[in-house]
Amino acid sequence: MKKLFFSCLLALLVTGSFAQTSQTNAKGRTPEQRADHLTNWMNKKLTLTADQKSKIYDVNLKYAKMNQEVRTTDADNRKTMHQELKGNEQEREAEFKAILTPEQFQLYQTAKQELVEKRMERKRKR
Repeated sequence: MKKLFFSCLLALLVTGSFAQTSQTNAKGRTPEQRADHLTNWMNKKLTLTADQKSKIYDVNLKYAKMNQEVRTTDADNRKTMHQELKGNEQEREAEFKAILTPEQFQLYQTAKQELVEKRMERKRKR
């Protein structure tokens, strides 16, 4: 249950959960920029092969676009938006699991958990 919660939280934090314009989020990033940023983070943590990096980028871009659409269409209903984002995150991770080796996927889960914990700690300090 905790892993699911943190996975969902990470999905919201990574993809951004703030109001956005039709082309960019509150931080001014396009889906392509978010996909590139996340792919580079994963490459640094997991040492991806060129083929894996290409496939991971495609998956990240696909879900960045889907999540942007969800946030713009369901912005008024946060519960629905959260459920859709959580579903997207689960589907994205299933695709990651097919691309990454079991060791890389475990490293991904660990790195993601550490990221969530760091963000929670910063939030508590405010």
